[in-house]
Amino acid sequence: MPSPRPIGLALGGGGALGFAHVAALHAFDDLGVKPAIIAGTSMGAIMGAFYAAGHGADDIERFLRDLRHRRRELVNRLWKSRPKTVRTLFGPFRSNAGQLVAEAVLEAFGDLLPGRFEDLVIPLRVVATDFYGWRERVFSSGPLIDAVAASMAIPFLFRPVIVDGRPMVDGGVVNPLPFEHAVVDGGFTVAVDLVLRHVGEPLRIPKRLESLVGAALVQMHAITDEKLKRIQPEILIEPPIEQFGPLEFGKVIQIMEAASPIRAELGRRIEALQRA
Repeated sequence: MPSPRPIGLALGGGGALGFAHVAALHAFDDLGVKPAIIAGTSMGAIMGAFYAAGHGADDIERFLRDLRHRRRELVNRLWKSRPKTVRTLFGPFRSNAGQLVAEAVLEAFGDLLPGRFEDLVIPLRVVATDFYGWRERVFSSGPLIDAVAASMAIPFLFRPVIVDGRPMVDGGVVNPLPFEHAVVDGGFTVAVDLVLRHVGEPLRIPKRLESLVGAALVQMHAITDEKLKRIQPEILIEPPIEQFGPLEFGKVIQIMEAASPIRAELGRRIEALQRA
């Protein structure tokens, strides 16, 4: 009997929508197969790092459900992490005083993640954006927390993360769905796209933050659409989570449950390609 074809898994960015990735991870566990490589952007990088560290989908889901009871602790950690007033040549300056520190989020998950890429069970590629280089940066070795924090550093919300002496921001700015980094020889790629057209009232004027986040989603959707015109993963799956927004982190359970139908669908599609 021939060996199963290796699978590359790409997990897209989308803020809180990234909780939907748990359903895709369940599909792999249901089949008893593991990706040969994982590529992730933003929340996709976080979820991919958990899975690449050897945690099963059940464990990851259980941890996320428990976040309800740790919400106050996490909010306090984030609030205390905000940069304080900095001094410049022109005196005290607080331009980034309202931004949060992405590394502080990952410290709350410290028990789930090893210190370095080299300690992961599954190879992982993490996409971030080099702010001054105007290009994507793909991390696959070295310190893991710094790379994942950089990948999830949403502009305006999180302070840029310094990696190798350069400021990095959210990988979704340049590559919301990094399936080209999850290609494996002789195998196929599964990509989970979170940036869908969200439900709304066409005649309602969006609020300021909603406009800002919505514009970012439009940009991410456009980037992925253009990339799909040139190259496509063998399996592209979109969880039915249009009713949720990328900042609704308090709806972790609702998002996971809404995405659950892709578990069986993805399992069937993977099995079909492995038999082909």
